[in-house]
Amino acid sequence: MRKVLEASASEALRFIKSAIYAFYDNALQQRLNESISVGFDDLRGFAMQIDRAAVYSADMMIQIKRQRRTDMYESKMQSPETDRLFDTILALKDREACYRFFDDLCTYSEISAMTQRLQVAQMLSEGKTFSQISAETGVSSATITRVNKCLSYGSGGYKAALELER
Repeated sequence: MRKVLEASASEALRFIKSAIYAFYDNALQQRLNESISVGFDDLRGFAMQIDRAAVYSADMMIQIKRQRRTDMYESKMQSPETDRLFDTILALKDREACYRFFDDLCTYSEISAMTQRLQVAQMLSEGKTFSQISAETGVSSATITRVNKCLSYGSGGYKAALELER
């Protein structure tokens, strides 16, 4: 079933048709083995049933794919270019590859800002106060407020990242 979900609609249709043909081929072979004569009308009926089942199955697969897409998180920054960036990041094999990629992609200040935000999220999740966080990290109260707002009302990205660290 997983193969069908990951395939395109036309591939799903071919996969389902071949499965149905195999099923009916076995049924037909069984009927022949039982010495029951199969006429042309029977074969045409089988073919029509196979086509109807395949079309129905393909329609169901398209509906499942559409449903999966609507269940996915939709970001305001989502675009093919951003998808490519995230796919590239996900494909990086180790920490060294990340350092090399982000050294080329971002400035030191950008990396530092992201690092501080993650550190602030960690400290907020540990129950530290704004003044404690500011004193320990030197991060502005505006940044702490922004991260706190994302932790409380955001898309869950910080929480998911912090769960990975545990």
